[in-house]
Amino acid sequence: MKKNRSLKKNFLYNFSLNIINVLFPIITMPYVLRVLGADSMGKYNFSVSFSQWFLIFATFGTVTYGIREIAKVRDNEKDLDKTFTEIFLINFIATTISIFVYITIIFISPKTNMEIELFLIAGILIFLNLFCIDWFYMGIEEFKMITLRSILIKLICLLGIFIFINEKNDYNVYALITVLAFGFANIINLIYSFKFVKFTFKEINLKKHMKFIFVFFYSSVIVSVYTLFDQVFLGFYATNTDVAFYSLTKQIYYIALSITLSISVVLLPKLTNLANYDILAYKKMLIKSIDYIYLFSIPAVIGLIILSKDIVWVIGGEEFEGAFISLIIVAILVFTVSLGTWQYDQLFLPLGHEKIGLKNQLFMALMSLLLNILLVPKYGYIGASISLVITEISGTIFGIYYAKRKITEVKFKYITKSFSKYIVASIIMGLVIQWFKFLGFASLYNIAFGIIFGSCIYLSLLFFLKESICREFYHYFQNKVNFL
Repeated sequence: MKKNRSLKKNFLYNFSLNIINVLFPIITMPYVLRVLGADSMGKYNFSVSFSQWFLIFATFGTVTYGIREIAKVRDNEKDLDKTFTEIFLINFIATTISIFVYITIIFISPKTNMEIELFLIAGILIFLNLFCIDWFYMGIEEFKMITLRSILIKLICLLGIFIFINEKNDYNVYALITVLAFGFANIINLIYSFKFVKFTFKEINLKKHMKFIFVFFYSSVIVSVYTLFDQVFLGFYATNTDVAFYSLTKQIYYIALSITLSISVVLLPKLTNLANYDILAYKKMLIKSIDYIYLFSIPAVIGLIILSKDIVWVIGGEEFEGAFISLIIVAILVFTVSLGTWQYDQLFLPLGHEKIGLKNQLFMALMSLLLNILLVPKYGYIGASISLVITEISGTIFGIYYAKRKITEVKFKYITKSFSKYIVASIIMGLVIQWFKFLGFASLYNIAFGIIFGSCIYLSLLFFLKESICREFYHYFQNKVNFL
């Protein structure tokens, strides 16, 4: 019973954290983008992306590996202290090396040397990784600390932004606020961790971790090529405005994606458990989980495309209006990336086909690198957007091909019975939103109508079409009301 309560609490903390991570940029972005403008935001985004690239090397795979290893020994105090110390030391060594390499490069490279103060501030991110132990808290499932700390840090950031960011040249101050907030969080983490663990240097063995940690490091570097390196490449071979437009597009896209994926993630533990002992129940749940992806991602794509100009204008203002083209291009990824993530988390992992994930990541990294080299110098942020879309769609298709050819444990169809219903309802919803836009209301009203009335129209149509998930929810709430 105690364990179930703990799981419920952890779920609520995780859910709260996701809500905070979505709301924070929605609140801060309109102000920051209007004050700093495209050029200054481009400089900031480039510097942070550049430092985050080195942060991948600084963490050295310890994040995912650390969670797994801490979870294994969390009930043994001696082993917990020893494992914590060993992983902390590996992170410390990798971070120290990364700091020296980063500082050397930013002084040598003409592009980074032009804004050396900004890049030094951004580099503090790497230094503060010395104290980053999020992997420890996740390993012992101390989600309360992670959530409460995140709320506190974001509130401090919020105050700092509205007090100190007042003009276009404040981009260095903005970078300092975000970096110091990250550092403050890490220091709090480290101090609080001594409630659960302590450093011990007796019989430590770093070598035993290296074989496995390299796998996680290799994976994180590959993923960063197509999730992070595109902005770094854009910073070197395009303008600051290109970087700002592309960064804004990705932020909006990630917000929509996180909402879609948060529904799917809840089903992962149950699917993994079912795959071990009841393959028929697993298949049934698998079909339902992919329907959840379709239910949320298809209308999200339609909504982003139709409301792209309004969304960009409300968040970024007139100076960022050109970014709506990029948002239209990447909108489809809310569907394809959601599907690709579903494949890996709910199909490949539960059935023991995790190696395909690494192959797919390598394939996507090479494709992203090639496309960015070809498209970014000539087409800027539009080229980066096209590269991202082709890469992600190719990765999802690769996964579908593998699933059809190699997975024999369970057979299913990607096109479910409800798929056409989601398409029809989304198109009708989109037409109604487009009609409302023709009436000439302000962008904020268009977005409000699109989200509120668009959702009502979409769900009503699905209920009319007898879509299974909507009808299940309807009967569930009907029973609750009748019970009361």
